[in-house]
Amino acid sequence: MGLFSSGLHAQYTPKPGTAERTAILDVVRFPLQADVNQSVVFVVKHMKVQGDWAFLIATPETKSSERINYRGTKYEEVAQEVDEITIALLKRKGGKWVALDCVYFSGDVWWWGTLGEIPWMPPFYFSLSWPAEAARGSRSGRPQT
Repeated sequence: MGLFSSGLHAQYTPKPGTAERTAILDVVRFPLQADVNQSVVFVVKHMKVQGDWAFLIATPETKSSERINYRGTKYEEVAQEVDEITIALLKRKGGKWVALDCVYFSGDVWWWGTLGEIPWMPPFYFSLSWPAEAARGSRSGRPQT
């Protein structure tokens, strides 16, 4: 019986403003922020932590709740073609969160590369029950950093 099926670690969503939530979001935020040269916050659509694993689905935006300006960045073209939604799988290693996979613009098979690299997935990775607006990249909701 695996760690997740044994019931040793329950799934939970870190509350807004907690150190854990901020640490998870920062791992995903900092590379995007550096690439677009703008401050980025995330509207969290789905975040689950279980043991040393975390899974995130979020929409990036500016601190003033506006769409990020991707003009002149490596994301300029892709931002016009696919959903502006961030999906990340993280693992806690040595007390710090590390992104094992992070996609800033989702496509049809955003998880494809991850399957070959990680021999098994936490149960919540594919058993999502998240709102339909998350899949559509809806901007409803408030930034939750």
